Amino acid sequence: SSYNLTMSVLEKNHQHQKVLELFDEIEANNLSNENIIVPTSLTYGLAISACQNQKNWQRALQLLEQCKSKEIDNIIIYTGAMSACEESGEWQKVLNLFDEILLRHRQNKHLI
Repeated sequence: SSYNLTMSVLEKNHQHQKVLELFDEIEANNLSNENIIVPTSLTYGLAISACQNQKNWQRALQLLEQCKSKEIDNIIIYTGAMSACEESGEWQKVLNLFDEILLRHRQNKHLI
């Protein structure tokens, strides 16, 4: 979508706050039923990457939870959230996410 392209350009130009503002705009439009845009794993991945660069591990984990509830989580989403936690020194959160990945692998719920 044009949103993903715009978010990608913003992310490459280190405009991390603008990436999150655009993501929030997508979410707000969806809540008000205006121009509904379905965020993809790419949309979430870009937002999580922006969180990593802003050291906003809490928001990254919120976005990961949204992905899991929509069943669009993947290994890239998880590693992005892990990196956001690592950047913020939240090592226990990194380990928890790693354990979650291992558990899903054992349950044959592979992350693509």
